[in-house]
Amino acid sequence: MALPGQGVFLTFRHRRSPRTACSWAGATSRFATAWTGATGKALWTFAAGGKVDSSPVVAGDQVVFARTTGRLYVVSLAEGRELWAYEIGGAISASPAVAAGRIVIGSEDGAVYCFGSRSK
Repeated sequence: MALPGQGVFLTFRHRRSPRTACSWAGATSRFATAWTGATGKALWTFAAGGKVDSSPVVAGDQVVFARTTGRLYVVSLAEGRELWAYEIGGAISASPAVAAGRIVIGSEDGAVYCFGSRSK
């Protein structure tokens, strides 16, 4: 999802390419950052407090990602403000999947976790 009038790029570690002026992701940062496509300026940076290997998933107006120590985050796309977090306990190197209002992610403890509203 893009903010009104802006393209948004999400990356965890960025480098500016002299040829393309683009950002790309790396896996060693402890931060999640949203960049505008139009200007390349950072919209926000979220301090995850640990190494992030997973790729971010944008779902509506939220961004979902995990840090390797087992914490799953949901932050607002517009501000990077933490909306929800859950400590899984096992290490996470996988990226989350989001569908039908649910977040699914695997952990190195051998389990697959699903978060969302309970169906009646």
